[in-house]
Amino acid sequence: MKLYSKKRFASACVCIAIVIAAIVVQLLKGFRIDLTVLSIVLSIIAIRDMRKSFSKEAFQREVIEAHDERNELVAHRGDATAFKVVLHTSIVLEIATIGLYALTKEDMLLPAIIAFSVVVFVAFVSNIVSNIYYEKRI
Repeated sequence: MKLYSKKRFASACVCIAIVIAAIVVQLLKGFRIDLTVLSIVLSIIAIRDMRKSFSKEAFQREVIEAHDERNELVAHRGDATAFKVVLHTSIVLEIATIGLYALTKEDMLLPAIIAFSVVVFVAFVSNIVSNIYYEKRI
């Protein structure tokens, strides 16, 4: 058997390691339904990834799908939408935290305000830099 997809194989190995760890934890600490469900789901994922890592057809299908223009467009739009959601949520939380600080004068809110400010600043800078980069490339 030849290994065609090292990433899939590594994913299967990680899933198997987590399943083994969950089983050991259950043996030591007792039965828990959440670990049992996790073990079952990860076992299924590990089996699927293991089969696909040794399948030449599945590997070729993945390569074709990875380079499909429509999939790339969907991925780019999804990333852009996620970025906008995180940015707008951070701005709203920053404004709410500033308002809360204005009302309560609680010093514990200052680190949160600074953290939200840094997130918003990094988001704006990364957006500007990436736009400049892609304007030059396209």
